[in-house]
Amino acid sequence: MDKNAPKYVSVYNAIKADILSSKYPTDSFLPPENELMEIYGVSRTTIRNAVNLLRDEHIVEVHQGRGTKVLQAAKSITPYKFLSVKNQASVTTQFRLEGDCSVSAQGAVIDMIPAELKVARALNIENGSDVYRLQRVKMVNDTIFAYVVSYVLPEIAPGLERHNGEIYFLYRFLKEQYDINFENGKDIISAGIAGFMESRLLNVNPGAPLLIFNRTTYQRGIPFEYSESINRGDLLELVVDSFASSPNSYY
Repeated sequence: MDKNAPKYVSVYNAIKADILSSKYPTDSFLPPENELMEIYGVSRTTIRNAVNLLRDEHIVEVHQGRGTKVLQAAKSITPYKFLSVKNQASVTTQFRLEGDCSVSAQGAVIDMIPAELKVARALNIENGSDVYRLQRVKMVNDTIFAYVVSYVLPEIAPGLERHNGEIYFLYRFLKEQYDINFENGKDIISAGIAGFMESRLLNVNPGAPLLIFNRTTYQRGIPFEYSESINRGDLLELVVDSFASSPNSYY
């Protein structure tokens, strides 16, 4: 556990451990907020943020007027190796278009907002802390294929708002202006369908397939940016080139 992690993350882990140990068994209710504040020695806001994380993981369920119910004992997650690959494996994206593809972007619209819980958790900051939000669209051959929202820590890019409309490719800009390097990142990739907002942004019909990337980027092991990229599934696809590490690779 990172000693610099926000307090609510520590409390979340402590409550989760207590659920795992059956201190709070399945179908029981957590103690009331006031008792939880005493047990874990924190504020009401910290308890609520920790419970929100547990709720997001479907470990508990909050019932207005009744309390917080334990849905199931927390379990350790073991990834299923549907494919075991060598380190040389590469993951790339490519366009589902014939001929040459030219990628461009519109200048990012920048504002500062309080970080919501998922952003705060990714960036290892307190919920509600100020972060820069950059919103932009990317195009291939003048057709919008992606809507991207990035959240950047103000301390690593002070005065970023002065560059409103000037940032087209974020990592290149951060390197040139602030000497911030993209050293590694973690992407969670999922499928989705376009709702009303996505259909308007990407010029597709509601229900159209989407490819969604949630990324946290790091420099020297410290997160400095979290982003959500919503891509048209009819224009972009994911390609994995891999080599089986042994004849017994999982599938």
